[in-house]
Amino acid sequence: MPPCSFSPPPPTLEAQSEAARPTGLSATAGHHGVTLTWNDPSNPSINRYEYQVNHNNTGTGKLTGWTAWADIPNSDATTTTHTFTGLALGKEYRYKIRVVEGFGQDAVYSKPAPAASPWYVSAIPTDLTPPPVADIWAVRVCDHLFKVYWHQSPGATGYDLNMSLTKGKTWQRVMTNKNNNGWKMIYWTKNKTFWFGVRAVNAHGASEWRNVESIAPPCPVEGLQASYAANGDMTATWQPAKRATSYDVNFSADAGRSWQRMESNISATSASFYKNPSALPYNPNFLVAVQSRKGNITGGWRNAPITRVQLTADNIANTTATLNLSEYAAQWWYDADTGPHTTCQGPVAANDSDEDLTGLTEHQQYTYKAYTAAGCNAGDLLASVTFEPSGDVLSVENVTATTATLKIENHTGQWWYKADTGPDSDCQGPVAAGTTTVALSLIPGTEYTYKSYDVSTCADTHEGASVTFTTGGVSVSNLDENSVADCSFGGQSNFTKVLVVCGTGFTTGNASNGYTLHSVTGRFKGKSGTPTGFSIALHAASGSNPGSVISTATLSGSAPETAGEYTYTCSGSGCELAASTTYYVLLSTSNQSGEHFYRLETTSATSETLTPLSNGWLIADKGVNRQTTDNSDGWSVGTYANKIKVAATVK
Repeated sequence: MPPCSFSPPPPTLEAQSEAARPTGLSATAGHHGVTLTWNDPSNPSINRYEYQVNHNNTGTGKLTGWTAWADIPNSDATTTTHTFTGLALGKEYRYKIRVVEGFGQDAVYSKPAPAASPWYVSAIPTDLTPPPVADIWAVRVCDHLFKVYWHQSPGATGYDLNMSLTKGKTWQRVMTNKNNNGWKMIYWTKNKTFWFGVRAVNAHGASEWRNVESIAPPCPVEGLQASYAANGDMTATWQPAKRATSYDVNFSADAGRSWQRMESNISATSASFYKNPSALPYNPNFLVAVQSRKGNITGGWRNAPITRVQLTADNIANTTATLNLSEYAAQWWYDADTGPHTTCQGPVAANDSDEDLTGLTEHQQYTYKAYTAAGCNAGDLLASVTFEPSGDVLSVENVTATTATLKIENHTGQWWYKADTGPDSDCQGPVAAGTTTVALSLIPGTEYTYKSYDVSTCADTHEGASVTFTTGGVSVSNLDENSVADCSFGGQSNFTKVLVVCGTGFTTGNASNGYTLHSVTGRFKGKSGTPTGFSIALHAASGSNPGSVISTATLSGSAPETAGEYTYTCSGSGCELAASTTYYVLLSTSNQSGEHFYRLETTSATSETLTPLSNGWLIADKGVNRQTTDNSDGWSVGTYANKIKVAATVK
C-alpha cells in the first residue's frame, strides 16, 4: 500500500469589493462655471470623489473627449457639491463622477455616475453679470431741482451713478451700489449741461455704462390766467418764461383728467381758441395748461382754471342796478329781454366792466345779456344774468388769507348759508332778521362759493343768492390726485409700546420773506379698531428725512374717526416757514397693536395743485415711515405719497 499523501487546496483570491456609485447627480450652469450636486451616500468610508469632463471647445458641437479621472479637490465623505469656475461661455461641459474608498493599491472605485442614459450630466456656463439698463433719462425743473431715472436691469442688486459737468471727460460718483431707479438733486449751477451715467451691478460684476445728457430747460410760465365766454371763445395769457422760446397750450374740460392740445410751439405769450358751448359739459371745471419750450427741451407745465366770463348785477335797488362784466377786456354790448334796454346797447369801453342801469321796475325779473359785437346776435353771446330789483344780493367783503365777511342785502327775515367746501360746508344759521353780515374763518389760497337760503335745510329750491371768491395766501395739494393704498398708523403685534409715524415732505415757494403755515389737511379712510394717541406735527428736514423727534410745531385738530378730510391748524412761532425749504408733516400714534390704527390715504401721482400759482411749492413724490419702541429706529421711504394740503400765507 503506498504511503498516504496530503495535497493542500489551491489558493483562492479574495474578491475586491466595489464602492457604491453616487446617485442623484445633476449639473447647473453658473457664472462662467458649472456646479455639480449629488445625494449624500451616508458612507463614512469615502476617501474622495473623482470626475471626468468632456467639453465642446469650439462651439460647433465637436467634443474634446473624456479626460482622465481627476480628484475633486478637498472632497471627502461629506461632500455633495462642487463648482467648476473660469469656464468658457456658450460651450457645453459634460461630467461624470465616481467614489474612491481607500488609498493606493487598496483603493476601491465605484462605477461612474450617472447610472442611466445619457451616462453624463451637462450644463453650459452663463454670464450672470447684469445687462446694461435699458434707458436713462433726466427730468429738470427750471433752476430748482432735477431727477434722473432709469429702467431697472434684470439680476441687478444695485446701481452706480456718475455725474459730469465736462461732457463726460471727467466724472464724479454720486451713488454707489444703491438699489434705486432714480436720483434727485435740489439746486444746481444754473444753465449748466450735465451728463449722467448709470450701470447695474451685482455680486458677479458690473454692466456697461448708459449715459444721458441733461440740458437746462426753460422755466415754467408764471402769471397764467384764462377765461371763457358763453359763445365758446377762450383766451389765455401768461408772462414770458426764463429761457423759453415757445409754448404749448392744452385745454381740459374735466378738471385735468384728460387734455387736448390747442396750440403747439407758439412764440406769443397768449392764445385764443374756440369750443362749441353745446359740446361742453354742464357746469364744467375747465383748465388751461401751458408748457414752456426751448427747441426740443420742455419746461414744466403750469395749470390754471379757466374763469368764466361772467355778467353780474350789482348795487340792485328798487329801480336801478349795475351790470358788471368780468374776465373780458374788449368792447362789449348788451340788451335785456324786457324793459328799457330791449334794443342792443353800447359799446361799453374796453376794460370798463360796469354799466349803470336805470328805469327798472321793482320786483320785475330781468335777464340781461352781454355780447362781443354790435347787433347783439346770439352767436356773439358772452354771458347773461337774471335778477330782480330789491331781491337778495350776497357779497363778500374784507377778504384776507383766513377771514372774510359775508354780506346780504335786500333780505328782511332770518337767513341761512353754507359753502361748497371748507369749514361752512354744512348749513349754518339762523342769522337773525336784520343782521346783514357774518364773519367767516377760512383757509388760505382756497376758492369758495357761498350761498344764502331762507330755510334751515339749505335746499336748492330755497336758494337766495351766491357769491364766489378766493382767499389770499397760497396752498399746495395732492388731495385731488388718484388714491391707492393707505399709510396705516398700526404697530406690530410683538410690540408692547410702539410709536408709528407716517411722514409727508413738502417744499415751500421762493417768497423772499418766507411764509406762515396756517393749516394742513389730510384725507383719511378712517380707522381700524380703537387706536389712541393720535397727533400731527411739523418737523424741519434733515437731509432726505425729518429732523429731530421734537417737532417745530404741533398742529391742532381731532383724530380721524371716520373717512373724510380733516384739517389741522398751526399757531405760534413754530409755524413760520423759510422760503425754498423742505419740511415734514408727521402723523403719529402710540401704544397700538396691529389691530388698531388710523388710515391715511396715499397717491401714486407725482403732481400737485397750487392756488394761486407760486413758484417752488411742491409735495414729495413718496412719504416716509417709521415704527419704533424707543424712537431709535430710522426712517424708510414709502411706496406712495401721503395725501395732504398745505395752506400758508406769504410773510
